[in-house]
Amino acid sequence: IAVAAKIYVKRSGVIDLEYEIDEEELEHIKERMRPIRHLLTCDKVWRIMQSGKVIDRKYSSGASSTVRRVACKVSDKTPFPFRSSVSAVCVKSGKENLIFLPDKLFIMKSRKIGALSYWDIESSAQRTRFVESESVPNDAQIVGTTWKYVNKSGGPDKRFKDNRELPICLYGELALKSPAGLNTDILFSNPNIQ
Repeated sequence: IAVAAKIYVKRSGVIDLEYEIDEEELEHIKERMRPIRHLLTCDKVWRIMQSGKVIDRKYSSGASSTVRRVACKVSDKTPFPFRSSVSAVCVKSGKENLIFLPDKLFIMKSRKIGALSYWDIESSAQRTRFVESESVPNDAQIVGTTWKYVNKSGGPDKRFKDNRELPICLYGELALKSPAGLNTDILFSNPNIQ
């Protein structure tokens, strides 16, 4: 009975999103979605949850700010309750999904769903240098090295015996902001958006 009920809920609670796009508009949509679709090709994608300025760079590998990030799963499938006639880009981090469709960005958290038109979203993409303390993604560009604890001259602080050398990677960063309250940064391992 439980399996039958689950199948019924899955089928009856689906929201169908049917798109009819003419050729002229299709090119415009492809151009708008190009930076987002690039996330599907990256080895690793993260959402930046929090960042702050560093007071003493000695304890932050020489970085000027600290970042708390969460690994994301990126997919071209629309999650339940949506079913779409076109492919989407879904960025899942924890209990939150960002679903990029041709006309809107849907934000799902638990059972709450919100939608924003792309006209209301300000986006900017840039490259950023990141001191990587985890494993380096396969498609990342290493542009230098630093130490976990660094002295003023840039060398290792010899007072710390677990002081290891860390790679500095060049990543891509996509910032999304809107007056409605969207304020998120997506960090991705391959900075070369094509």
